[in-house]
Formats: sequence, structure tokens, C-alpha cells
Amino acid sequence: MCRALFAALLAVLVASAASAAIVVPGAEGWDGPFAPTGASYVVDLSKAATGQWDGTPEVPGNGVYDPEKWAVVFKYESVNVPAGCTVTFKNHPSRAPVVWLVSGDVTIAGSVNLNGENSQPNGVFGEPGPGGFRGGAGTSSLGNTPGLGPGGAIEMHGRYYDRPGHSTGSYATVGYAAAGTAGEIYGNAAIVPLIGGSGGFGDYAGPNSGGGGGGALLVASTNSVSLTGSLICNGGQFNLTGDHRDGSGGAIRLVADSVLIAGTIQAVGRDGGVGRIRLEANSLAMPPSGVAPSPSIHNELGASAALWPDAGTPRIVLVSIGEKPIPRDPQSSLVTGQQDVGFASGGSKRLVVRCENVPPDWRVRARLAGRGWTAVFVNMSRTDGDEALSTWEGDVPLSDGCTAIQVRASAQ
Repeated sequence: MCRALFAALLAVLVASAASAAIVVPGAEGWDGPFAPTGASYVVDLSKAATGQWDGTPEVPGNGVYDPEKWAVVFKYESVNVPAGCTVTFKNHPSRAPVVWLVSGDVTIAGSVNLNGENSQPNGVFGEPGPGGFRGGAGTSSLGNTPGLGPGGAIEMHGRYYDRPGHSTGSYATVGYAAAGTAGEIYGNAAIVPLIGGSGGFGDYAGPNSGGGGGGALLVASTNSVSLTGSLICNGGQFNLTGDHRDGSGGAIRLVADSVLIAGTIQAVGRDGGVGRIRLEANSLAMPPSGVAPSPSIHNELGASAALWPDAGTPRIVLVSIGEKPIPRDPQSSLVTGQQDVGFASGGSKRLVVRCENVPPDWRVRARLAGRGWTAVFVNMSRTDGDEALSTWEGDVPLSDGCTAIQVRASAQ
């Protein structure tokens, strides 16, 4: 497993004269200072009230969940994680990523951990870090489940006495897959939109789940970010010896006038694909040998931080399946009785999606992850509209039990 552990600042990679504080939209400080205490501090994201990210929280300190942005947003006056304190997160039901908009300084001398969960026992999915995707469940009676997420492990050729199974999640790089098919690469170096890692394949013989994908965190400060402790969004690991069904690393994006990295910053998977790290600062100091993985760096922020995709970014909205409407904020609970859409039986169903800013010659493809040995992909057809706004449809096969559906648009 690739590691990057730094005890002290080794050198200055990029440095420029100090400049005025940048503008961070929404950084009004409504949630007060974030100053956790004790050896372990859990942030319960499920407490966030649903609303608009640029609104005021119902309860200061709990943040706001914006389903349109798919993020739990906190507006802190300052952040101070002391040495010896580890901050972890309990997922929101949507498993949305975390955004800290900070009007003052951010100091992390302790640890902030958004790792995906390691493999879990019979029938349980590997929980991701917030913003990531679940590792596939494994059950002795129903078989395996592919990893969830756009880079979730796709195919498993089986697990035999002399042939361990290998099918991991991917993200910025393809994960390991000696006896299966790893997930696909996705996302971009800017980490806009903010999205985490994908899950590994489940194992029926254990039975155990695949590792969950690493989470995703955006920290934007008007002043400075100083990391002398650790900030990690690693993929969860599969526990059985000889098998590789790990989740991929997640995503970390730091935005501030000044960023100092003198500790540990990671977004990797043991055998899953590596995640993404982006550092945006007018003044940046960090070790010369890189962070894990090597970050993309932007040194010309301008007056204001860009937090969200712009109006011209491609966007997909799931409209209906089998003529039943799909909720605007689907949760994919994968629990019978709590599903977003339910049918009396499986079979082929017509899936309809609306696409914005998607050229007609792009490919729009649905990915289905249900109980079985492989994820199923269905290419969808454009039925009307143009690049600005179009409708795409396709017939997707649903098996008995729960199936997670994701739709992705990409250039051919």
C-alpha cells in the first residue's frame, strides 16, 4: 500500500507573496467554531437538516444537507482539530460528501478520517466514507454483489480453493483485478463535482463484503489551512488473506489563500484504485516528494473560490423506471421496504433520464448492481432534445431483490 507519512515540513514546493484573503461563498460562520475534544469525536451527518447550502442551518453545528449539490455543508468560523484527537463521520442517509466553508483559519494537528469501511460479515454492504460508495455484499445464499459507484468492481470470476477472487474499486486509476474486472476510471483532477471512491466486490464464500470507497472532503478557508496531523480518505480493505476486493481511495480538495502540508494526506486504496487530491492556494508549502496520490495543484485562485459545477456542466436526472417516478433525491437504501422504487417482480423495465449539456454523440449508460456475479451495463438511446436538454431511454433488467442503478454520460 502506498504511504506518504511526513513528520515535518521538508521543503517549499511553491511559494508566493502573501495576498489578501480569498472570498469563500457561504462562509458566514453560522455553525460556529469547530473545536472537537477528546481522543475520538464523531460528526453525525444525519443530523443535518435538508435545505439549500447557502441558507442558514436549523441547528448551528449540524450543517445543511443540499440534495441538489449532494453535499453536507458546514459553515464554520474556524477549525481546530488538536493533536491526539481523531475526527470521524457517521454517514448521512444519502452518503453525501462533506464540505467545510470556513471564515477563519483551519488547523488540523490531530486526525480527520473519512476512510471506507473494511469488509463486513454476511449480507452487509461495506459502508463508504461520506461521499464514497458501498462495497458489494456477500451472502452464502444469494451470491455476491458488485461494488457500488461509478468505479465499483464490475465482475467476479469466482473464488475457489486455489483461485482467490480479485475485483476492486477504481477511481483515478484502475484497481487490481487478477481474477475479475475492476471498476472504471471516473472524475476529474479538479474534483468538481466532489465525489469519493467506489466499492470492491462482495465474497459469498466468506461471506464478507467488499471494502467501501474512501470518502470526499472539500475544505475552503478564506485564510489558511495548516495540516500537521493527518487527513485521510482511504478505501476500505477486504479482510481475507489472498483476496483483493478493496475499495478505492476517495477525494480531498483544499482551497485557501495559504496551504501548509506538514503531515499526512492520503486518498488511496490498498489494492483498489487511488483517489484524487487537489490543493488550491496562492501560497503553498508541502514536502517535495508528493502526497498520496500526487496532487493536482492550482496557484492562481483569483478573488473567489469556485465550489460547485458551473451551469454548463453535464448533468443527469433520473426521471422514471417502469413508468414509476424516481425520487429527486434517491437514497439507494437497498433494504426491502425502503427502496426508492418497488415492483412486485423483476424483469425488464424502461428507464428514462433527462440529460443537460450532454452532446448527442456521447454515450449514456446505465450501470446495474444487484445480486450476481457481474454488474450489468445498458446503453441508452436519445429519444428527443438537443445538447442543452435531452431525454434518453433504455430497457434495464431487474432481478429479484434490490438493485442499485447509476447512469453516466461520457464521450465515446
